[in-house]
Amino acid sequence: MSTILSPQSSCGVYPDGNRSIWILGMLITFKALGEETGGEYSMYEQWVPPGLGAPPHIHHEETEAFLMREGTVEFIKGDQRLRAESGDFVFVPKGVVHGFTNVGDVPARFTAISTPGGLHEKLLGEIGEPAPTPTLPPTPEAPPDIERLIEIGKKYGTEILRP
Repeated sequence: MSTILSPQSSCGVYPDGNRSIWILGMLITFKALGEETGGEYSMYEQWVPPGLGAPPHIHHEETEAFLMREGTVEFIKGDQRLRAESGDFVFVPKGVVHGFTNVGDVPARFTAISTPGGLHEKLLGEIGEPAPTPTLPPTPEAPPDIERLIEIGKKYGTEILRP
């Protein structure tokens, strides 16, 4: 199991200084962690290859917002499907089902913020793994282990929904 917080560092970076993780075939680079913002928020940049994304889930403790920077992502937000492109903003209150998929032909990039900070980066850090380089990981060979995601999500107040 990985964690975004290094035991050698209280500032939220890995021992090599890297703040990036590979998660479900995507790249996340943390810009601000809850421990750095007094628990107010966490912020990260995410790169999503075509066809990949996050399965539908519910954060019971956090609100999330996404600012699209590049590419085209389809968000599920409650019973809506939203197509977001560069410059678009998607807000998801806590308790609302959401997920996303890159529906374009090129990697998509967005900046995301989660409030309050702390839980979200721990969830992502445990699901993912430290990225050896801040680049997209190899394409996953199999779909994610949904049972593993469900169990990890429970620890952090997030309900991962089965397909």
